[in-house]
Amino acid sequence: MLRLDDACRLANEALRKVAHGADPQAEKAAARDATTFPQALDQFIRLHCKRHNKPSTAKNTEDTLRSGFEKKWANRDIRDISKADVIKVIDGFTERELHGAANHALTAVKTYFNWCVARGLVEANPALTIPRPVIPPPTNGI
Repeated sequence: MLRLDDACRLANEALRKVAHGADPQAEKAAARDATTFPQALDQFIRLHCKRHNKPSTAKNTEDTLRSGFEKKWANRDIRDISKADVIKVIDGFTERELHGAANHALTAVKTYFNWCVARGLVEANPALTIPRPVIPPPTNGI
């Protein structure tokens, strides 16, 4: 149960926000319409990976996105994830010298955000212009 002094404090905060131009109804609508990274990830795995990839590839992509990104962005609205946020995660792989994993993580998150753009969940892919963190050595045709 809400105590009277807490109710007064909340009411005063709301009035102060409105006085400074805030729109409580718009804030409620934005919160209601927010899609978190894990919510969109669940849809991506179910509707894209499992339908368009071999089972092993789908599992690999899911594991990469869940372990590398979901834990860091568990409560983040996907519209608020920036290029810098993606780079920070990818840099974590390269700092641990997980070069192949860094490349795979970047590919997976680019694909995820391209899917989110196609679904209208985000306006732009924050990972789109990030270059591969590790360039694989050339093969000798073997």
